[in-house]
Amino acid sequence: MDSFGYVEPEAAKELVKRGFKVVGIDSPSVEMPRFREPETHRTLLSNGVLIIENLADSLSQLVGKTFKLYCLPIKVREGDGAPARVVAVLD
Repeated sequence: MDSFGYVEPEAAKELVKRGFKVVGIDSPSVEMPRFREPETHRTLLSNGVLIIENLADSLSQLVGKTFKLYCLPIKVREGDGAPARVVAVLD
């Protein structure tokens, strides 16, 4: 059940405290499946931190590099999320 990565609620609070604006993860969700309440989502979103989930598993290629990230979601009327094309361009 815990076979994919996620962001612990306490880690989400630390990301907010450090001023992060976007959190991207190569798992289906930033939330651990066993949590009944979406505490991580609530912490990040209520503090203006955007969440990008289910990214390609090639994120390790970006570690330690400077890049620009473009996230281009499709328009979904009255939606609170949407599929997106996400592109990293190395500097």
